[in-house]
Amino acid sequence: MPGVSPPDLSITSANEDEEKRKELLQMYVFVLRCIAYPFNSTHPSDIPRRYIKVTRTNLETIRQRFRSFLNGDTQIVADEAFILSVESYCDIFLSSDRITNLVKSGGCSSHDLRELFRNSIEKRVRCLPDVEGVSRETVISSWLAKYDAIYRGDEDPRRSNARINAANMDLYLSKDHLYDLFQGILDVPKYEHQILYNACQLDNSDEQAAQIRRELDALRHAIENNSLVSHKLPQLEFTKNEMKLRYKEERWNAYKQLKENLEKLPLSKVNPDHKPKKGGHIINASMLMNEDSESTLTKSDTALTFTLEVIIHEVQGISFLQPHKIVYCTMEIEGGEKLRTDAALADKPKWRTQGDFKSNQPLPVLKIKLYTENSSLISLDDKELGRLVLYPNSNWLETPDNYVMTPKHHQSNNDKIKIKIGVKMDKPQGMKKCGYLYCMGQSHWKKWKKRFFVLIQVSQYTFALCSYHTKKSDPQEMIQVDGYTVDYTDSPPAELFHFKGVKEGDWIYFASADENDRQLWIQKLYQATGQTHKPIPHNSVSISLSSGKTTERSRARKHGMEDFVQANPLDFDHNRLFAQLQSLSLEKRLNDNYTSLGWLSPGQKFLLDEFSSRYGVRNCYRHLSYIDELLTYADKGQMIDATLIQYSYMHCISHFKNSGVTITVDEKEMYDDINSKLQTWLTKNITNFWNYYPFGKPDGALKATVQLFEKLKMDDGRKTENQQKEFAAEMKKLMEIAALENYTSLSSYVQASATNGSATDYEKKLEEVLVLAESCRDLLRMTEEYYDDIWSKFPGLLNYHSEVLWSLFSVDMDDAIKAQPEDTWNCFMLFQLLNDYLKSEPNLRNGKFHKHLRVLFAPKVIRYIDLMESSIALSINVNFQKETWIHVEGGNAASEDLLYKLGKLQQFVSYLSWPDEVFGKHLTQRINLMAADMIGSCVKRTSDFFETKLKRKRRNIDYLLPPEICVAINVVVSCLKQLPELCGGEVDGGQHHYHTDINTYLNDTLVMFRNQLIEKLNAAIEAVLSKLSNYDEGTITASLFSWMVSNHKPGDELATNYIKSVGRNLKMLSDKIIYEKFMGPLFCCWYEKILYLINEWLTDRLDVSLHPYQISTISLLMQV
Repeated sequence: MPGVSPPDLSITSANEDEEKRKELLQMYVFVLRCIAYPFNSTHPSDIPRRYIKVTRTNLETIRQRFRSFLNGDTQIVADEAFILSVESYCDIFLSSDRITNLVKSGGCSSHDLRELFRNSIEKRVRCLPDVEGVSRETVISSWLAKYDAIYRGDEDPRRSNARINAANMDLYLSKDHLYDLFQGILDVPKYEHQILYNACQLDNSDEQAAQIRRELDALRHAIENNSLVSHKLPQLEFTKNEMKLRYKEERWNAYKQLKENLEKLPLSKVNPDHKPKKGGHIINASMLMNEDSESTLTKSDTALTFTLEVIIHEVQGISFLQPHKIVYCTMEIEGGEKLRTDAALADKPKWRTQGDFKSNQPLPVLKIKLYTENSSLISLDDKELGRLVLYPNSNWLETPDNYVMTPKHHQSNNDKIKIKIGVKMDKPQGMKKCGYLYCMGQSHWKKWKKRFFVLIQVSQYTFALCSYHTKKSDPQEMIQVDGYTVDYTDSPPAELFHFKGVKEGDWIYFASADENDRQLWIQKLYQATGQTHKPIPHNSVSISLSSGKTTERSRARKHGMEDFVQANPLDFDHNRLFAQLQSLSLEKRLNDNYTSLGWLSPGQKFLLDEFSSRYGVRNCYRHLSYIDELLTYADKGQMIDATLIQYSYMHCISHFKNSGVTITVDEKEMYDDINSKLQTWLTKNITNFWNYYPFGKPDGALKATVQLFEKLKMDDGRKTENQQKEFAAEMKKLMEIAALENYTSLSSYVQASATNGSATDYEKKLEEVLVLAESCRDLLRMTEEYYDDIWSKFPGLLNYHSEVLWSLFSVDMDDAIKAQPEDTWNCFMLFQLLNDYLKSEPNLRNGKFHKHLRVLFAPKVIRYIDLMESSIALSINVNFQKETWIHVEGGNAASEDLLYKLGKLQQFVSYLSWPDEVFGKHLTQRINLMAADMIGSCVKRTSDFFETKLKRKRRNIDYLLPPEICVAINVVVSCLKQLPELCGGEVDGGQHHYHTDINTYLNDTLVMFRNQLIEKLNAAIEAVLSKLSNYDEGTITASLFSWMVSNHKPGDELATNYIKSVGRNLKMLSDKIIYEKFMGPLFCCWYEKILYLINEWLTDRLDVSLHPYQISTISLLMQV
């Protein structure tokens, strides 16, 4: 609008900052009082251990240190097994993006990393062979020590310990530590803390207890007047109208509980880790049992015990005694034990002797006497020179002073005997003030007179004002000061200084001789009565005594903090203040050096418990606001322990399910909102458990998340069968989503990591699917390893998650398989990978995905075997056509190629390990039958070659077998040796018939080879014998050959040539054929056949005489 200037945003912002600062300072005042005098909360005894947090900077440093170790840049000596363990640890854990995310969330500790390493090496050490004298535990301990050395690096252990000790300071709940802690939380400067500390008199426990009593008195009046909520604050709105009356009852019960807690406190100095007594003073019990009835004090309740210390220093004025006279002093409390000093000479009467006395009299009588030893033999008693009577009380100063003693028997000398003594009478714990006052009251002390009064604290909430006579331990008269209001009254000039105590139906007037003493009495009575009205002296009254306190208050007023100190707690919305304090404490905690996971430190929890109890924070609201804060941080990526949320959430459930408690509209709205947030958060965490809780870390976090989700779904606390079924179905849905999340994450990672740019599309697809299959397999194995104890509560849930994951994978797998050309077989690696894993998992074996895998690959396997069969058959024809019959491996080139291909095909089927038993047997039979056929074909071609080769060579005496014959024999031998592997399938304990057939065929072939060889080799001996037959008597050629022998003398050439031929053949057979089962029978039969032919030849000539040449030749042949 024209003429209207916009608001100054800088001024508005400044005002908001100032209001926020004031609110924090006011909150800090309440916090200071809770720290100074706690009476509700107790120090936690079972503090869970929190480990040092690993930050992103720490993680990078740790990774660098382990890389340095693996690169050999450290001085740490390690064996190969440890180095391999460290490599595996770095690859699987330290380099994992999931660990990085866990570190970012603040949920990873150094202990977690160490435990991951421990679990990793324990599995490895179990697989290592035993070493004599070294146990596995010793190896693990040694490796852990080396791990710690690598983890620590070059850091000084003392610095590390100092950092840990500094972090552990939070475990010690000293007041100074708590002050410093909450100064940091509420951002209060040190000088402001000091001002507030002094202004609130935090070092004065009496003042702090009095402050509590004043707060409780104000709360009681507010309850009685139905003004529980200040007119400055909005009124509470409840979900039901009848809850307003119930709320008053709750506040009254809270008031009584606070009063009871205060009464249970011992009267000793309060520490933050105090433990309230289970029972208080006898008066407290009666007070608590009937709040409306006034308790009656007895004299035994006010019993006090005093300790007196009397020190006698010296005596003066006894110069009338001779110097060598012995003097001494005695001292006693009337009615008690008498003590004496050591003896001293009269010229130096100094002792400095101390006497200690116990008394239950506030006004005891102390008697001191001076004696000199009597040297007369007639007199038995020493001579008394003087005496002194004192009436000490607890207000006496400890400083020694000179007193004049009363002489005995009116000694004639004019010197006064003086004694220098110091008397200290301590103030008992329950006595707050004592001294002489003038007093007169309506019901007590009805005469105006001077009396000795003692203000006694009987319990935390009960004080008694008693008057005493000298030498009396019981009070003459006493009142309980509860309910009285103490204030100043006008005092006439130069007279006594008056004050009064007023109570409904009673009054008492007091007067002291000193203004300072009056102020002390009023201050102590003001603290004892618990009155809300603060006595203020009139302008005419001197305030010299309280100048120190006034100075502190003036400083607080000067800095604008007086209002914070004097503020009435009932004027503030402590629910809102507590929520803010809790939020700031949580923020501080999540940013410290611990993996707190949202758990407050012991100091923070101690203070918040005290603040909540003291200022009436609604318990349900406290837990609701805490859950809301935790969920807010969780949504920002902070790791929060679900156990902590469950702890608070169960409080809220029990509150909302309880019909006897009050519920505000705000609490109901918060509860509904938190239920919705919890549902979202828990669903997200469970469905993303693989990334949120990597390797099962933090310990127990996922288990707690599932338990909390169960509580959320069964918030009535009962677990009926139907509810359990519904929850199991809900978990099944979540695990389905989890499988989708996990698979999507893995698929994205694999696609992003693909680097094979030169591959074709179908090759790239197959490679990605292979990597994806390995990733899915590893994910499921790790899921079973690290999360099985969590999901085992739900039978079949983990199996369902796996099946869903594989069903998602099957879509990509089918697409990749369809993209492959018809006759490419790299996809069998995928089948083998998946089938090996599925067969190793009992829950997945023959499952839905496993069946799908069989259906998908069965046609491809059959097609592959068909093509291999055709290819092998074709290769047999081609290879044997161009075979050179050169020795290769165990046979020739063609046979070795065949056996290699058959072996690979057999290995292929074996590695497939087909899961379907029927189809698997069919594949085995098919391969075995094909191998038998192919081997038979190979041997048939070899046999044909063998026969042809033998026939080509003419028969003569020096016959030498061709080397190709040995190659042919080796081919059959090689086929026979590999026959069990290639055709060795069994069905129902018996071999296939085709295995038996091919085996028989091969053995028969070898027998045939042996027979043909023997026949061919024996043709030489037959030729020799045939030539010798020419020398037979009676034949036409006999004379001719005899004449040739006699004229030419041929000698033994015939036998020698034969023998050389046999030797060469033997050597070649022995060198080329290494098969004893063939060679042994061959040589044996060959030799037997030779003998048989010679014998037959000789037998035919029994009736004739042999020519000498025949005899010499036969003789040589028989020597072979």
